[in-house]
Amino acid sequence: MSRPDVPAAPTANLDLLVVLAVIARERSFTRAAAVLGISQPSISARVRRLEQRVGEPVFERLGRGVRLTPTGETLRAAADRALALAQDADQLWHGLGAQSRGYVRLAASTTIAGYVLPAALAAFRRTHPDIEIEVRVGNTAQVAALIGDGELSWGLVEGPVDATHLVSRTFLEDELILVVPPKHAWTRRRAIRARDLEGAPFIARESGSGTAAIHEAVLAGQGVRVRPVLRIADSRGIVAAVAAGAGVAIVSSLVARPFLASRQVVHVAIQGVTMTRALSAIHRPGRTLVHLDRALLQAISGPLRS
Repeated sequence: MSRPDVPAAPTANLDLLVVLAVIARERSFTRAAAVLGISQPSISARVRRLEQRVGEPVFERLGRGVRLTPTGETLRAAADRALALAQDADQLWHGLGAQSRGYVRLAASTTIAGYVLPAALAAFRRTHPDIEIEVRVGNTAQVAALIGDGELSWGLVEGPVDATHLVSRTFLEDELILVVPPKHAWTRRRAIRARDLEGAPFIARESGSGTAAIHEAVLAGQGVRVRPVLRIADSRGIVAAVAAGAGVAIVSSLVARPFLASRQVVHVAIQGVTMTRALSAIHRPGRTLVHLDRALLQAISGPLRS
């Protein structure tokens, strides 16, 4: 007869935590079962055992999916560490441990999604053909909210985030540059003054954009405040509007590059002003990225910098 005060074997506890981590990430018992290579009844049985141990439900139904209850959330950091440990030790069920199948879900801000991710995702797919990847796209504030709320485990942003709620690691440096139409008067000058921007028809990203937050802060440091005549929630759309003669804009050099190469826009320097920004990977404190997440991040970024 078993004694109720005797703790379960450590490996059994880790097994239950791994299941919780995968379900929380996939937000579905069915998808979690596919990732782990076990049946859905087995997943459900493990969840019931975990709930018996903690004495409360750890998941609640949400439409066709599930989400963690407050009790489940208290276990999530430990569950993520258990999953990462299991993957790193190659002790997870067939498929996930070998990185031959599974799911990776992340969020990315607009510029990164359009100009950094495509080549990296194509390369990752060539080496991991059976991995399903889902990328949610929004501005920096929207991506930070998805990570902070626990809807996704990690994301990539191009602007500053709240360091008290999110861990941030730089993976790439980007420069913001001023672009103008080819026949603009400024193209005949070696550089303009920052103050010249105050009277120019300026095109900007929407509120919450990392690009907008950075150039506004840098210009404010010069005592300059631009008043956009047009806001477009897409960096490529902004450069296209500049090319069409709608105004001038400060955009990522990554976005501007093909337009500059085809001479649709011209880069004009701003005296004494250089705008660089860190493109960063973010996650919640205490959240450990699982092996597939880290493999994709490595493909995107190479070694991260603090």
